[in-house]
Order: sequence, then C-alpha cells, then structure tokens
Amino acid sequence: MIVEKKLKLAYVASILTLGGLHVGCSGGFHRKGDVQFSVTGTYGHAIKGETPWTDAKGRGDSASVSLGLNYFVEDRLALMAELTPMRIFNQSDADAYSYELSLGARYHFLEFDIGPMPVSMYGEIMGGFMHGLNSIPEEGSNFNFTQDTGVGVELKLADNVSWVTGYRFQHLSNGNFFNDDNPSQNDHQVYTGLAIELK
Repeated sequence: MIVEKKLKLAYVASILTLGGLHVGCSGGFHRKGDVQFSVTGTYGHAIKGETPWTDAKGRGDSASVSLGLNYFVEDRLALMAELTPMRIFNQSDADAYSYELSLGARYHFLEFDIGPMPVSMYGEIMGGFMHGLNSIPEEGSNFNFTQDTGVGVELKLADNVSWVTGYRFQHLSNGNFFNDDNPSQNDHQVYTGLAIELK
C-alpha cells in the first residue's frame, strides 16, 4: 500500500516536472518582456444544472469577437487584458447586446513540437465586468461581473503569428449590487483566433 502511494506520487511529480519543461521544443516562445496582440471569436453555450457556481437561470447562448493584449512578466507567464466590444446573447425576450472588459493571467505550462511547428498549452483565469443594452439574463440587470477560467492551445504559424484556440467556463453575476434578484448565468465557451507578437 505504501509502495503504491509512493509510485503514484512519483508519477504525479514526473508529470508536473514535465509540464514545467520545454519538451523537445526547438527554441520555444513567450519570454519575459514579450507583448502579444490577439483577435478571437467566441461561442458560448449556457449551462443548465449544477456547476462550481450555483445553478443559474440564464439560458441565452452567445457569440462575440474579442481583442486581447498579453504582456509577459516572466517566461511563459502573461498578464492579460481583453476587450469584447460586442457580445450577442440569444435570449428568449430579445437579442441582448453587451460589451465586456476583463483582466487576468495566462501561464504556458507545456511547450513541444509537432513536426516543425512549436505548440504551447496554457491555463488562464480572468475577471471583469459586462454591460448590456438589455438585462442579461432576462431577469437580471444591465451590469454584471464576470469570472473566466480556462485552458487553451497555441500553435506558432510563423515567427510572430500564432493560432490560438481554447475552452473557458464563464460565470456572470450582478452580485446583488444592481438588482434585488441575482439570476446569474454559467457558460461553456469555445474560442479561436490569431495572435501576433508585437516586435
């Protein structure tokens, strides 16, 4: 029993160590001081049922385009700012338009090559606010706080151009600050787009 536990711990430690290395990566990317600009499109699907947050009433799927800026404060670790100038929620009462601003951090935990192409996997967390022209969700308010947690993949297409794609779980809520009721919404989101390293 003790031997099995030690073997499991050694296995987990080796995986974590591997995650911190540039496995087979010829050159790698994202070093301290790098700046990266991105344009991504996102589709969000509202979740019905239990999540890490309480069950939410919002049911409107969404689509959006976002502009992102990443500044690498350390190798592989970036501070993020993301502006979504328009997100459209397909709600039962009418389409709801909103804009969103988020700040956060992204860490590239694994780099490797697929043939000649460098690839990086990352995790990220962000928080911010959203303002809608209509209430989001229908029973909610025009202003909401947002929290995003996700994982993604970046494939380097050229010296300063990459393709990014990933998944985020988003929770939006007015926190009972702007409405007596706080119906909130939880979404599965998938996104894809291009990122350009600014020289």
